[in-house]
Amino acid sequence: MPLPGSGFLAIWNDVAPEAESDWLDWHTREHMPERVGVPGFLGGRRYVDWSRDHHRLFTLYLGETAGTFSSPPYLARLNNPTPWTTRLAPYFRNFLRGACHCPASVGNTLGGAIMTVRVGVGDAARLGGAEASRFLSGLLVGRGILCAHLGLQDPSVSGVQTKEKALRGDKPTIDFEGVVLIEGETRRELMAAEAEILRRIASAGVGLTPAETGIYDLAIVVPKEAGT
Repeated sequence: MPLPGSGFLAIWNDVAPEAESDWLDWHTREHMPERVGVPGFLGGRRYVDWSRDHHRLFTLYLGETAGTFSSPPYLARLNNPTPWTTRLAPYFRNFLRGACHCPASVGNTLGGAIMTVRVGVGDAARLGGAEASRFLSGLLVGRGILCAHLGLQDPSVSGVQTKEKALRGDKPTIDFEGVVLIEGETRRELMAAEAEILRRIASAGVGLTPAETGIYDLAIVVPKEAGT
């Protein structure tokens, strides 16, 4: 389905093996409901691919705008982590996070799997809603490919320093410029369409250059009303 706002927060990470069970419990029971309860957050999803050797977890938070992810209520949470968060933050590995403006989102069904394609943006920051929608519609290449969303990272939001970043030991650099998200019924449909989707991104003439790709299964959905 189309994303409900004009911004989203994309997060890839791993967890140290000795903390994985506790981390998953924390992320499901405390962390995601806490985040979704922040004003401007519109929901959250966690995806997994346990077969990958890095970035096995992908989390997507939906926001009213990209500015939601640097708002005073959100920064207050980031600078006052809970005891559980404080204990688990050092166990994050390969952490990659970006707040994105979403100029377009197409499709009408929530998929059971998602493909993430981090992209170099070039001059694609100029993409407006109509052009971006046409580009995304062209990525719905076959049966079972349901939705597509474009995110252009906003460094002024992603780069804000917080106590949680310090606890995780985040790198100070911004590591990706944009991301294309494609939802499918299951990973089977996305795997079958992956090569064609990447070809179309590269050849669409909108200035996006595909980089690293992942396909993840949907693990949990936390709606706005479940926020704390």
